[in-house]
Amino acid sequence: MKHIVALTLVALALPAGGSAHLWTSGVTLDDATVHATWRQGWLQPGAAIAFKGSVDEPSTLTAILRPAAHRGTVTAKKTFDVAQIGEFTGTLPLPPRPLPGRYTLRILRSDAAGAASLVVEVPAPPEGVLDRALVGPAMAGPWQSYNVNSAPVFHGSHDELWMRFHFLSPPTSSVVELIWKYRWHIVLGKVYKRYKHVLLTYAKSGAPLAHGTWVVTLRIGGRIAKQMDVVLR
Repeated sequence: MKHIVALTLVALALPAGGSAHLWTSGVTLDDATVHATWRQGWLQPGAAIAFKGSVDEPSTLTAILRPAAHRGTVTAKKTFDVAQIGEFTGTLPLPPRPLPGRYTLRILRSDAAGAASLVVEVPAPPEGVLDRALVGPAMAGPWQSYNVNSAPVFHGSHDELWMRFHFLSPPTSSVVELIWKYRWHIVLGKVYKRYKHVLLTYAKSGAPLAHGTWVVTLRIGGRIAKQMDVVLR
């Protein structure tokens, strides 16, 4: 992909229950910070939660991250050892797609002698978070998406081409710009739409569309939220 805009966001932990940390004997969790860089709906490598706390004896600890609204779901988990009494620091890597929102970070001792938790927030990029874009030769599909960074390919003659964009988390702006290009640099047209949970856009001609690479870029607030290309052969 070309001209990709990455946004780095940092969110500090939010106090749970009105206190700096919640704890039982043995473990405290004093602070946690989310480091997240979004690009076209995915967190980039290195996204993680950095945290610090303390223990009253050498311990084996487990950090568990769960969505605040779905506490039965485990988003990330890591076990680590603290070799001495006192303060400790750690990081919990984030998966590629935790949806923006509040999460509970909980630190547990393996011997069940202590636990502590904080509420943290995975920040949302202003362009929103989109699922994989889809492309099809008709409004009803069949739809294709990228396969290991390889653009979909349609063979034969097609006089229309549809692209489908599905938001997993909404943008801050209600205006969406869709830019159609041919062979990456020939601008065919721009379409402005109001934000919807699912957006459809299409190119149509009375004759077969030219073979080559067709590209649609979805921009919000000047940022690339998603880019989709397809090859007609």
